[in-house]
Amino acid sequence: MWFACFLVSVLYVSGQCENIMETRQFDNEHSLVQCVTNILKLYFSEGKLTYVEMESDDDELLKNIYSSSKFSLVSRRSTFQPHLPNQGYLMTSRDVTAFAKHFKYLLMDPMWNPYTRVLIVIRSLSESDLRNAFDVLLNHHVNNVVIVNGTADAHLYAYNPFDNHACGKYYSDIISYGICSQTEMNLYPEKIGARLKNCTFLASLSHRPPFSIDPARTEGENLLGTEAYIFKVLMEKEQINFIMNYNYNGDIFSTVAPNMTAIGPMNMLQNNETHVIVGGMMMVAARAAAFSYLGGYHDYNNEIRIIVKTASLIPIWKSVYIEFDITVWMLLFLTLIVYTMILIYVFRDMDKGQLILDLLDNLLSHGRHIRSRTLVKCLLLVWIWFAYLINTFYQSSLVSLTTDPSKEYQVADDKDLVEYRYEPCFSLALRNFLMSESVTNGSSFPPQRKGCHTTAEAMQTITKTKGFYTMVPNYVYLYNMKSFNNKWGESLIYPFEKPYARFLFCFYFYKGFPISKSLRLNARRMRESGLADKSLSDLYFKRSLKQRFSQKQFEVRFSLPWRVYVIGCAISAITFILELVPKNVWPKCRIQLQS
Repeated sequence: MWFACFLVSVLYVSGQCENIMETRQFDNEHSLVQCVTNILKLYFSEGKLTYVEMESDDDELLKNIYSSSKFSLVSRRSTFQPHLPNQGYLMTSRDVTAFAKHFKYLLMDPMWNPYTRVLIVIRSLSESDLRNAFDVLLNHHVNNVVIVNGTADAHLYAYNPFDNHACGKYYSDIISYGICSQTEMNLYPEKIGARLKNCTFLASLSHRPPFSIDPARTEGENLLGTEAYIFKVLMEKEQINFIMNYNYNGDIFSTVAPNMTAIGPMNMLQNNETHVIVGGMMMVAARAAAFSYLGGYHDYNNEIRIIVKTASLIPIWKSVYIEFDITVWMLLFLTLIVYTMILIYVFRDMDKGQLILDLLDNLLSHGRHIRSRTLVKCLLLVWIWFAYLINTFYQSSLVSLTTDPSKEYQVADDKDLVEYRYEPCFSLALRNFLMSESVTNGSSFPPQRKGCHTTAEAMQTITKTKGFYTMVPNYVYLYNMKSFNNKWGESLIYPFEKPYARFLFCFYFYKGFPISKSLRLNARRMRESGLADKSLSDLYFKRSLKQRFSQKQFEVRFSLPWRVYVIGCAISAITFILELVPKNVWPKCRIQLQS
């Protein structure tokens, strides 16, 4: 009897303990859900909220968020990219290991936004794992973040990499806000503000005049490129220090893979080897998705120009016949035939060959005496007057072409490129840029040509070779324009009037760099005030001072048809020699041939 009562008591107590444990677990879960919901309502603006699940099961949390009419929840896996703008992140993870494993997939999203507020719930979180989690966030420049411990009464943690002049490069302490239900502190304070003042960052530049000019590659002149000057002024205005290193090749065009990994010099930004890249970097959609950027200082001026070789003077032998159009020459030949037939009919007894030669002689303004009646002389007088007018027009045009030589047809637009079958001579950087922006992925581009690897080589090839064209940024063309002149200052390259495309230049920072509103505003003010264009004008002027050209003197050009002249002289010489042979020699030659 006593044993039965004891057994019933033990079962009753164990059941009560189990109910207490379930109640405590429910209370902890409820407090966590309530904590996350309150943080979202207080600190996240209304709109889209991106939910990222990392090996966790939080159905109760999602139900509470769905029940709120404040957010439009976009649920996604870490390996799936919905291509929607992210206005806030809610991440749930099983532990820090799972968080570090799946967080890298978020960086592959073109819409990844490190500037927005992030709330991370980690179910299994210990004090030793906190620093590992914040190291991952620091390495990818995520600053506005709060981590919630999902196992110990929802403790809140954060960090500030801009405190104690850390400048976003490191952090010394982890901020603990305590239990979520008891904290009254601002979980997302302004961490940057004026704390970037006197910070020192690394800037990478290339030798790409006129944007950036490496002092080591200039002869005794310490010129500052236009972008280097603008960047220096902006940073001085913000009281930020930058160490400028000319450590990358500007002729290598950086591309961005679909997973947002940079290929080329811009990879230094993702590897934290530098903080900003300056030097004629074009604005490309893929780059804008993978990095932070600052533009607006050279807007409305940037374009790609198509240049070809300047049309050369026509060959001298062409000056003999281009005085008249082909239609005029045909009519002149037809007139000669008709007039010859008329005179052959009039002079029936005269040798026809001799008559044709006499008319040609008159056409060349040579006098001939032809015995005829008065009526026939009037007919010949009309021909002489016609020959005089033709010779007058021809001689005047010939003198004009001799004193002011004509040029060949100048290819001046894209239709001419197709008609005359011009071939591209693109630099490697331009070729990669066009291929990255092409919908055909570069399958229609011809192979890289010899002598066209850099922009300078391509422009030099254009000046020497006919039948090729290239594309250069307008500022590069204007800066190097005087370098491609002949000794008299005449340009050897011809730019098309209509640009091929317009684009923007910008400075690229690592994704998440704290670019302030004042920095963007000052960049636009430099353009509006004319300081940006003034820096370019100064560089153009200093560049032109190095060029010295001679004054072109009058040059005599003898328009002689050498081929016709040599053939005619040879025939005349042979005929003259045959005429010098005595007449008594011909009968002897005939007798010898007959025998």
